Amino acid sequence: GLVTGRSEKSLRYAASGALKLAQEMEDAIDSAKD
Repeated sequence: GLVTGRSEKSLRYAASGALKLAQEMEDAIDSAKD
């Protein structure tokens, strides 16, 4: 992208990590409902 390769890579890594965390939290909430 427009930013340097390294920072773009770390941004993407952080974004995917946050997404994964959000999905895990959703799963935890769903299982807590049962």
